[in-house]
Parts: sequence; structure tokens; C-alpha cells
Amino acid sequence: MNAARAARAALGERLAARFADRRLAEQRALLAEVRDELGGEDAVRRRDIRPPR
Repeated sequence: MNAARAARAALGERLAARFADRRLAEQRALLAEVRDELGGEDAVRRRDIRPPR
């Protein structure tokens, strides 16, 4: 597993431990809708989005 995947997996585990899985899924869906509304889908595909700190 590369470093980016490992970091995403660790973050996912940390968020799942703090928030309910269903609630976390709802928030991810909302964020995806907001991203698409603001035109960020292409930037994500091109990987122009910096990772969170």
C-alpha cells in the first residue's frame, strides 16, 4: 500500500471512530455535491487538490 492510500485509510478509521458510519457517509455525499456545484470535480480528477493537513 502506498503512503497516500495508507494516510487515507488512517484518516478514514479516525473519522469512523469519532463519527457514526452513516453520519460520515451523509457528510461525504454532501461535500461531493458541494464540490460539484462549485465546479471542483475537474480539479479533483486532475489531482489539483492539495491533501488535508
